[in-house]
Amino acid sequence: MRTMAKSFSWIILVGGLWLLPGLAGAQEETPEPPAKPVGVYRLDFALHEIQNGERVNTRNYVMRLAHEGVGQIRTSSKVPVAVGSGEQLDFVDVGLDLDCTLQARGELLWLRIVLELSDFRDSEKTGIESYPVRRNLRSRVDTAVPLGKAIVASVVDDAVASRWYELEVKATKVE
Repeated sequence: MRTMAKSFSWIILVGGLWLLPGLAGAQEETPEPPAKPVGVYRLDFALHEIQNGERVNTRNYVMRLAHEGVGQIRTSSKVPVAVGSGEQLDFVDVGLDLDCTLQARGELLWLRIVLELSDFRDSEKTGIESYPVRRNLRSRVDTAVPLGKAIVASVVDDAVASRWYELEVKATKVE
């Protein structure tokens, strides 16, 4: 009986020693506190059309994004375009695509902005009066924006006209 009690004691001792590191580790590990929310930001975009040094048009767009947020604005129209001998029509999207991703880092917001603008203009430089010109302007920029200050993030020149576009952005913290 003594031998059995001794064996049983050894089993309890070895088992206890085997479990102790696991119990000690479990007591030392504390769950990480949830990440502090960084906030929500309002991004005000102004797309200025400038011709001969004067603003002739401004379009405004607004996004609200959280840290690591992604936003998209799409505004377009389907425009009929004659194809072939002119008896058939095809429809082409023209308008604006504005994409933005946001990384909040202190008082600066890091933005990746992709702007694509397309439209039709009269035959300015084609030499063929019956065909309009389809313009596509595209800009992709990675930039830092200070809170509360408007910056010009991108300037895109129109290749066939004496005009250019400035994309201005201003960021403010909402929450």
